[in-house]
Amino acid sequence: MNMPTAQPDSISLTLDGNRRITLPLGIRRVLAKGGARHVVLRPGNHGDILLYSQARFDRALRDIQGTSKDPRDLNRLAFIRAFVCSALKCYPDNRGRITLHPYLLAGAGHSRCHVHILVPR
Repeated sequence: MNMPTAQPDSISLTLDGNRRITLPLGIRRVLAKGGARHVVLRPGNHGDILLYSQARFDRALRDIQGTSKDPRDLNRLAFIRAFVCSALKCYPDNRGRITLHPYLLAGAGHSRCHVHILVPR
């Protein structure tokens, strides 16, 4: 199965005492320019966290759905289900902080987490 390709920015963010990360100002500006009020977070494959704008998440989902023309392709359907079910919609506060659900932190570090940023530029 061909996976959607992306060239994410990769950053390491520190968790505060309340399990929050703060989005860098540049990312907040890009999201605000696109009218986004929320981001989509999902666990990555190596203990990292993937951060999408809603538009980027929707585009990745369309790319995945278009990988096979066979509607009975069970591998593709299972991957789509896992991709969508693992995603969490999160709303940053006015300082750009996002509280991370323990589900996202299961594979991440305890004081720092590696975040791949996938937003349209």
